[in-house]
Amino acid sequence: MGGTAGATTVVISGAGPAYTVSVSGMTVAGDVFATIPAGAVVDASPNANPSAASTSEDNTVLWTLVSEPPALTIDVPDDIVVPNDPGEAGAEVAFALPTTAGGVPPTTVDCDAASGDFFPIGVTTVNCTATDSDQSMFEIILFAVVADSFTITVEDVEPPVIADNPDLVRTTPGPSVVVDFVNPVATDNSGDDPTVECVPASGTSFAVGVSTVTCTATDAAGNTATSSFTVTVTTATSEEPTPSPTPTPGSPGDSGSPGGGTSGGGGSGTGTGTMASTGVAASGSLHLALLMLIAGAALLLATRRRSHPGR
Repeated sequence: MGGTAGATTVVISGAGPAYTVSVSGMTVAGDVFATIPAGAVVDASPNANPSAASTSEDNTVLWTLVSEPPALTIDVPDDIVVPNDPGEAGAEVAFALPTTAGGVPPTTVDCDAASGDFFPIGVTTVNCTATDSDQSMFEIILFAVVADSFTITVEDVEPPVIADNPDLVRTTPGPSVVVDFVNPVATDNSGDDPTVECVPASGTSFAVGVSTVTCTATDAAGNTATSSFTVTVTTATSEEPTPSPTPTPGSPGDSGSPGGGTSGGGGSGTGTGTMASTGVAASGSLHLALLMLIAGAALLLATRRRSHPGR
């Protein structure tokens, strides 16, 4: 500080880009020169030069600060974990915008994803940057860019969907039979096909009776869904035996017919035993009854003739 006015103090005050320099203690009229260390402030006049010392020749002068500001920092949200939206392979996620501190205003913040965007299942990293010192407005030579990131994790919590296979029925002549079937179809909200396993598996030998097959669909996140169906195995039944044909009276081998036995006179007793042993149907029994009736009538007639020879 110097000059012919004898000033004793110089006070610099203000905020933002404008500062006031107050000079006091002058004893006589004259000039006052207040010298500021190089790089501390810049004269606001068009001939400002931050690389040289600035000098004031008035009691009040505007200055522009060029000293290093507080360090610029950025504060991003904490990592976020959310479940998937129902039926979707991800989720819409809202988050608070990052905040900044320090630096030279104004400060701009940019992120490579916006709040409310759709994020797929899995982990997504969101990168954000903060930049201060709008040089186009203030022509400041110092500026800062800082960056940070956070993650958004969308967890797949939705089980897959598995179809129901129809129940199966098989017949076997033995104690078991091999049964083949197609595993039921399964889908998943992730868009990827889940794996499907059935127990017992296709190609297993199933014993006679009713067995339950349980099928499980598993997606990439480990979510599961199940369905089941039954396999019924029955034994094959043998065909009904064909009944023997009904014998015709007087046919060869019919010992119960007249003259068909060893004794030529009737043979009703032999015929009765033989016909009964064949197990013929009701029609055979009727024939036998008729034969017995005829034989009885013949026997009665012969008896009467022996009792009355003249007749």
